[in-house]
Amino acid sequence: MDNSFAVRSTWAKGFIAPGIYSLFGPASQNAPSYTILEGDGRSGSGGGTGKTVTGQFGRALETSNPNLTPSKSKSFTAGFVYSLKQIRGLSIIVDYYNITQDKVGGIDYSTIYADLNAKGAASKFAAGFVFADNSRLTTNAANQVTSTNAGTLTIATDPAGDQKTDGLDVSVDYAFVTKDVGRFNLGVNSNWLFNYKFRSTPRDSYCQYARVFTDSANGLGGENGLLPSYTLKPYINHNYKSLSTSLFFTYVPEVSAPGTLFGGQRISNAQRIDGKEYIIPSYFSVDLGVTYTIPSMRRERLKGMTVTAGVNNLLNRDAPYVPGSGNGSNESNTSKQAYDIVGRMFFLELKKSF
Repeated sequence: MDNSFAVRSTWAKGFIAPGIYSLFGPASQNAPSYTILEGDGRSGSGGGTGKTVTGQFGRALETSNPNLTPSKSKSFTAGFVYSLKQIRGLSIIVDYYNITQDKVGGIDYSTIYADLNAKGAASKFAAGFVFADNSRLTTNAANQVTSTNAGTLTIATDPAGDQKTDGLDVSVDYAFVTKDVGRFNLGVNSNWLFNYKFRSTPRDSYCQYARVFTDSANGLGGENGLLPSYTLKPYINHNYKSLSTSLFFTYVPEVSAPGTLFGGQRISNAQRIDGKEYIIPSYFSVDLGVTYTIPSMRRERLKGMTVTAGVNNLLNRDAPYVPGSGNGSNESNTSKQAYDIVGRMFFLELKKSF
């Protein structure tokens, strides 16, 4: 190998200790979203209509657990950096990553309520469940818990899942200088997701979360929001004398939102009338920034001063609709982690460097 081609690789082990709150904190109250048998209005045992619904029913008390152990991970990366001699200023970076982690995952309420309805009082979760009328499960009859009689579920924090992901980070960068119009730097950063698999317990099969959207109601304990097959982030930077201009682009391809089809939970999607998956459309946005370095004119106070003006989401693209349930990154009918929810926003910044 010469200076134009470099190979690199890493291997590491790590751990994350459980937080003090998870170990010894007070119970936290929650109103989770999940899929459950639809009720006919009664607040005690039974009364199912035979249909299922998805939403927020009853409440949950998530208690701490002093017996939690650290979550451990292993990671491996391998890649190369290639600077083409034939095209000065062009470089290509490719890195493969493979990461595994245990003791992860949230509480899968849909599976818990399915277990309660399958086993009744014999369910391991029955001791922590109370109907809306304060009664308890006393028989092993099926389908006793519904959307209208679901009261309070008390459950301890105890993540038992593990996940593994692998993919490619690819970057292409090209820089060149012109005689009359300054310096240009353009390229693209991208991520190509091969797999993102999770299972709630070692007894379960892995589910594939790559290329789909999942939320707390149907994510089977491994809610990961929106995980597209790839993301592209092209950019163009230009510098000429005291003026710098930057354009940043984002492209996210369409993603499937299978709802209750995910992981084979049901043969039809209970979140749609037609029972099919929802296809979240592709998304494209542009951000623009222009920076001017103020001449010092031999005045100390003006040295290192710049003024930047720009606009985020230049094309004013709306975030696509995402059929998510619950709070956090998936509320507001979209995915706040993946898309811009503000719309076109102008900004102005005055900065002094010392």
